[in-house]
Amino acid sequence: AIGKQVTKEELGGSYVHCHISGVGGNEAKDDEECLRIVRRYPSYFPTNVYAAPARVAPSDNPERRDKELLSIVPRNRKRPYNMVHVMWHVVGHDTLSEQKPHPGNSVVTRLARMDGDVVGLVGNQPLNGAGIIDGAASDKITHFIQLCDGFYIPLIFLSDVPGFMTGSVSERYATLRRGVRIAYAMAYIPVPRVSVVLRKAYSMGQVAIGHKSGQIPTFVLPSGEFAALPVQRGADAGHKCALDETEEGERTREELGSH
Repeated sequence: AIGKQVTKEELGGSYVHCHISGVGGNEAKDDEECLRIVRRYPSYFPTNVYAAPARVAPSDNPERRDKELLSIVPRNRKRPYNMVHVMWHVVGHDTLSEQKPHPGNSVVTRLARMDGDVVGLVGNQPLNGAGIIDGAASDKITHFIQLCDGFYIPLIFLSDVPGFMTGSVSERYATLRRGVRIAYAMAYIPVPRVSVVLRKAYSMGQVAIGHKSGQIPTFVLPSGEFAALPVQRGADAGHKCALDETEEGERTREELGSH
């Protein structure tokens, strides 16, 4: 129609829509894997929107204590870790199902079961962009929230978010506008929600990942911190002139940040 020569795959193949546009969900490597996905995916949903998802017998002991969770978040705040591993240790083993893994891969969305009941998990992925939220991640979170709301699936947010992406590219792709849609969706969904801060929750990113989103129970691990800005950046913002004038600006910055 527009005179451009493209193949069918280039125009609208599985890679285009599962990795780039986000129109598709999970990409299968062959028919057999596709059928496995198709069989498993509906098991998390009720038969209609007026019913709750069916509870099944749990696959593991809901009272178990998983010692690996004590050390899975690195003490060094600059070290990444895999949020999917955290989710796997929290939910019923072998019940975790990935949803739209590729677009907005700085955020992880998964369906799973806890003690036999279906839950939706949203978490930042420190392995990709330190878990920052850009336009694609914003769309992904909003879609998943609305999906869970449509079938009355409770949501669990696992936060390790430095905030929203900044810069000229982020501005051009309307990250702020797309991100505000998350807050709008959160304000109108009635499903139960809980927020857990694993390591950090800063600026508007706190709202996008469930923390500070209305009356939501929020738990903070000893490794967690939350604020409008990271402490060091807050010190820069509040004491820039003093820091620029001193010869020991870095040490002064650290001292300000420790208070």
